[in-house]
Amino acid sequence: MRKLLFIAVSVFTVLLISCDADQESTREQDLAYLNQLLSEIELLANSKDCTDATEWEFTGIGSKSCGGYTGFIAYHKDIDTELLFQKIEEHIEAQTIYNQKWGVAGDCAVTVEPTGVVCEEGKAVLTY
Repeated sequence: MRKLLFIAVSVFTVLLISCDADQESTREQDLAYLNQLLSEIELLANSKDCTDATEWEFTGIGSKSCGGYTGFIAYHKDIDTELLFQKIEEHIEAQTIYNQKWGVAGDCAVTVEPTGVVCEEGKAVLTY
């Protein structure tokens, strides 16, 4: 049920954004789209309680203007990882376009990769 709701919200969001392809989007609209994608990714990634850290992995998300990930996110191995990675790739592409379109300049520091995942109060927490 949760998966169907997630897919429905995703399709609705894409339809809303693509209704008028001839109209140039504003910076605020583009940022809202990025935030919506990130919310969908986080919702899917956190759709299971963390009770056993060995059942969790992590992956990079986002796109810095200089290249590389903006951060990392933990996800349970038993969720729809194909959908998760599809959403993450969509977010990376959208953020790359956003950075280029709006001339975003960010730090070029390498984002530190986590060493693992631990469970704290039912939530997956990245360790460094």
